[in-house]
Amino acid sequence: NNNLLDNIENQPTNGDNADITEKKEYSNQFVLAVTCASFAIFVSAEIIGALASNSLSLLGDASAMSVDVFTYFTNMWAERIKSRDGGIDERTRLILEVAIPSFSVTALIGVTIYVTI
Repeated sequence: NNNLLDNIENQPTNGDNADITEKKEYSNQFVLAVTCASFAIFVSAEIIGALASNSLSLLGDASAMSVDVFTYFTNMWAERIKSRDGGIDERTRLILEVAIPSFSVTALIGVTIYVTI
């Protein structure tokens, strides 16, 4: 019974929940930064390899992965804005939820058309 009471007394308060949320947002930013950096390094190596081997296939893949790097970067930016401001306004939400994904899809289609023609 004593352990049960200790667990109930040690439940997080609202302030503790804010700390957990802040840590999660920081964690999201860190994971996105690592992913973005990893992809950017891989894309650079892929471009060098594609140019050295004169491979359009590899260059096309590097182009598609460049769009992924852009998307990870914008997601990292969104997480940073949310953690800094406590949320995002409607205009920023529209940009993040409509404009950027539309750009990503359009760029991927453009890269695919360019590589296949």
